[in-house]
Amino acid sequence: MNQPPPLRTLLVDDERLARKRLRMLLEERGGVEIVGEAQTLDEARALAREHRPDLVLLDIELSPESGFDLIADLPASTAVVFVTAHDTFAIRAFDEAALDYLLKPVRPERLAASLERVAARRGAPPAEGVEKAEKPQAPEPPASGGASPLLIRDGRNWHQVDPETIFFIQGEGTYTRVDRADGPSLLVLRTLNLWMERLPSENFVRLSRSLVVNLDRLDRLQMLNRNKGSLYFRDRREPLQIGRVASGHLRKILQGGAPGGG
Repeated sequence: MNQPPPLRTLLVDDERLARKRLRMLLEERGGVEIVGEAQTLDEARALAREHRPDLVLLDIELSPESGFDLIADLPASTAVVFVTAHDTFAIRAFDEAALDYLLKPVRPERLAASLERVAARRGAPPAEGVEKAEKPQAPEPPASGGASPLLIRDGRNWHQVDPETIFFIQGEGTYTRVDRADGPSLLVLRTLNLWMERLPSENFVRLSRSLVVNLDRLDRLQMLNRNKGSLYFRDRREPLQIGRVASGHLRKILQGGAPGGG
């Protein structure tokens, strides 16, 4: 069987040792061709134009710049995986269409899972010895009119969750987090695509690649600036911060546009 072409990868980080570690991990795994390294956004833009990489492993804090500023200059076919020492940027990263979000120091198995997602996105078969991110799920009762409970596994525990109690579901790498009114949030190994197949479509809308919200629980959207907003939900004290893509989509829905998308 023909081997898929290697993932042509660009490393962007202002720390030389961080780039060196990523290069070492990638070379150990194989199936990756490193087309360049950049420590500034100007260098990254030039390399991206020249090589049109399949993947960019991108740091966020590129003092005094931000890795988010590179995304608009990348080819549409280029996948972005953020690699950072901070978990505070995760919501915005997925709202900006990142494929994954890795925390430093990067663990080899997490990097392998990210590369597997990139390979699956471009249609390549999975590499041997790497577990697929999507695992089989336990059967659930069919959702009829949004009334049937969902059976959700969080680690070793199973929970019956009424869809009406869900505020929103948010992507976190290969997992999704279910934020609900009647208990703590649940971390589930399930994609948002699968969630959208299970949830009542008249209530749940996908605002971005990483966020689904329950319109029945939504109270209001408050725009903080042109690129950021706060979502307030009934019976939830803290608002949810959302970015440009999600807030723009929600405004269209609230103004009478069709729900859905992603």
